[in-house]
This record gives sequence, C-alpha cells and structure tokens, in this order.
Amino acid sequence: MLKTELITALSYNKECLSKQTLVPILSHFCFNPEQISSFNGTQGVVVDFNTGLNCSVPGEVFYSLLNSLASEELKFVLSETSVVIKAGKSTSKLGILPATAFVFTPPKDYKNNLSIEVTEDFIKGIKKCLNTVNDNPTMTNQFGITLTSTALYSTDDVRISKYSLLHELNTNLQYLLPKTFCELLCKFSGAFTNGKMFFGKDFITVEFDKVKLFTKVITDVKFLDYEAIIKLVSAQNLATIPIPAAIKQIIYRCEIFLKSETDKLIKIDVAENEIEFEGAGKYGMQRESFEIVNIPNIGTFMVDIEFLGSLFENTAEFTFYRAVDKVVTIGKDDRYLQLLSSTVLETLK
Repeated sequence: MLKTELITALSYNKECLSKQTLVPILSHFCFNPEQISSFNGTQGVVVDFNTGLNCSVPGEVFYSLLNSLASEELKFVLSETSVVIKAGKSTSKLGILPATAFVFTPPKDYKNNLSIEVTEDFIKGIKKCLNTVNDNPTMTNQFGITLTSTALYSTDDVRISKYSLLHELNTNLQYLLPKTFCELLCKFSGAFTNGKMFFGKDFITVEFDKVKLFTKVITDVKFLDYEAIIKLVSAQNLATIPIPAAIKQIIYRCEIFLKSETDKLIKIDVAENEIEFEGAGKYGMQRESFEIVNIPNIGTFMVDIEFLGSLFENTAEFTFYRAVDKVVTIGKDDRYLQLLSSTVLETLK
C-alpha cells in the first residue's frame, strides 16, 4: 500500500476526529476492508479506500506516524489487540479497538431522500453566509446556515446574510446546516466536483467521488423570519453605489487604532456628499473623510469596524438606512445581500 495515497484519504477523515476524550472511539479512524470512517459526534466522513484492515486506531497518532515515515511502501500486520506498521526498516506497533466499537453507522438508504446538486454557485453562497454565522453554539437557530428552496440565510444578531440561489429548488424545504458542516463542505468541494446533498430526517449526506460527508441535523429548530427585516429594508428602495477602494483603505487605517480595544467601534458621520470615519483607541486616533455622492444623509452612528470591513470585502455596492433606533449598512453583490446593524436586530427574535 502506498503511504501517500493513504494519507490523502485520511486527510478527509481527519477533519471529523473528535478532540474530546470523554468517548475515546470518536478520536479514532475506523477501518473496514474497503472504507475508512471517522465521526466526532455530529459530523462524519466515510472514504472509499481498500486497506484490508478491520479495526479502529487512534487517529492523531496514526496520522502523525504515517507522515513521519520515509518509506512510501506500507505493510500492515493485524492482531486482536494491535496493528504493526512496517515501512522500510521502520516497524511500529499501535494499539487498536475493534471496528465494532465504532459508534457511527452511516445512513444506508439516503439516496431515497430529497436531494440537490452541490454546485459551484451553492458553495459560493455557503462561503458568503459563513461570514455572518453566530459563533455561539447555544444560539441554536443562528449556529449555522438556513437553507430554503430559494435562498441561504445566516445571522449573528447584528448582521444578516441572504444569498439567493441561482435556481429555485423544486421542493419546499427548510434546513439548518450546522456551521462546522458548512466549513467542511467548503473544504471538500475544493477537492471534488459533482457533489450531491441528500436530506434525511436526522442526517444530511453529501456524496462526492469516493468521499461521503454526513451531519446530524437539529429537528426542532425555531427558524428565524429573515425576510421580515430584509423586506423592511428593501421597501425603502434605496439605491446602492459601488464601494470605493479608498474607503477600504480608510477603514484599514482606523482599524489600526482599534485593534487593542475590546469594543472595536468606528464612528461614522454621513452628511451630504461626504462620509467621515473616526477610529480612536488608547494609542491614538484616525479621522478621515471621503467625498461621495448619492448617499443618504443619516447623521452619526457607531458600528463594529471588523464587521464593516468584512461587509466591504464581501460586497460590491453599499448604502445606509436609518431606522428608528439603529443605522443599517446595506451591502450587495449580485445575488448576495448583507445587512449590518449598529445595534442588535431585536426583531429577529
């Protein structure tokens, strides 16, 4: 067996090794003669790869060991309690667990479920929406990307993303795609093409060539009404303008003075045909204005500078909208929309 080919296969399984020690088997690679599996308790990966082995091995130890070996040719000798790895003049002995101890059984009938193609455009939307997913796992309905038949949505209570799908799906579905699953989906889609996603009751399965990615799904999600806010802003019929490169540079200079601050808030004053930016911290301040036309005169507000910089990097056009108690920065790029509020978007709750 060639070491390089095995390491390549394991590189996908490695993404779903658990770092928790409470259930030791979740940190193992599980081998059966024709497949390698891993499962972290929520996401799992199955790779079609013939090793002839039938056991579970400590994942990080096994992977690190293989990468350290100089010889390309590998030979395994399996016993009831260990596996011997021979590579050139090197001999290693690694303790194992039985394959039957592995707690993950991939869904077998998933191909009968509703499915969609994992296209390049779909992945683009996932990547855009990942920028505004809440990092707090206790915020269950925000700790992932909501997929409907027409769009992808995400929020962190201050920002909202909407990515309108290129083609409306021929079904009425609503799923919360877990954040970690979305990150893995983006990684795997860069290495494979022609992926297909299958929606089961408890699991979502993505099938690539020789690799399958699984995730548990939360079945009792209280989905958020994203369109309530989006329609409120859209009803204003505000014209967006291209984001000047000079504004991105101003944001960068202001951020230099805010990096060491706990609250990285930039002060923005939008007057007629001019925007003034100010970032102030313990080392000093940066104030800079920029002349711009066709922008609404909304006055002064504060907003997170990192969120603002991210909006400008991920969209092509922008404008502002003043509501009663907040200012919303609106960013657009083709079918992608991002809203950034100066305060928490309470109406989402």
